[in-house]
Amino acid sequence: MIETLVNYTKLDKETIIDLLPFILIEIRNYTNQYFLTTHHLKVVEIKDGKIKVENNDNVISVGDTVELMNSENNVLIYQVKEITGNEISFEQPVVDETNNENIVMIKLSLKNVNLKTIDKMLKYDVEFGSNSGIKSQSLGGYSVEYSTPNNGDTHYPIELYGGVNSLKKVNDDYAEYRRKGYVRL
Repeated sequence: MIETLVNYTKLDKETIIDLLPFILIEIRNYTNQYFLTTHHLKVVEIKDGKIKVENNDNVISVGDTVELMNSENNVLIYQVKEITGNEISFEQPVVDETNNENIVMIKLSLKNVNLKTIDKMLKYDVEFGSNSGIKSQSLGGYSVEYSTPNNGDTHYPIELYGGVNSLKKVNDDYAEYRRKGYVRL
């Protein structure tokens, strides 16, 4: 997923890795969709920069973008660098976490999301990321308020959400998520 965004947006990889978690959170909040495939693994432990999973069975492969749900210390997104048996290492550093049995590694997917929307959000963050405070904008008789990324809280102008409006139509029940290839946590 990260490589696809690098090619599409022409932004550098580090910028995308830094900003994408905030964009995913904002889209999840807006649409109530998690953009997670049904491909997920139970994490046994995180130690020495590697993650040990119960059983990979080729669910995750090199180059995939993953998120560690329920992790207390590793809240970013990660790109898989190497897989050796049931041990997985990432391009980004991970913090040891051995006493948390609730961590699940999820393979992220942007299926059904227009890449143009993600591109606009990334470029909006790059352009306005250093600004602080709330700004307002008047558009044809109504006012839109937005702010820049600050402490994990992001708000984008409403026009940037156009590419994800169709995802709001998925009913909030497990069966429909499963049919569409998502896992609902």
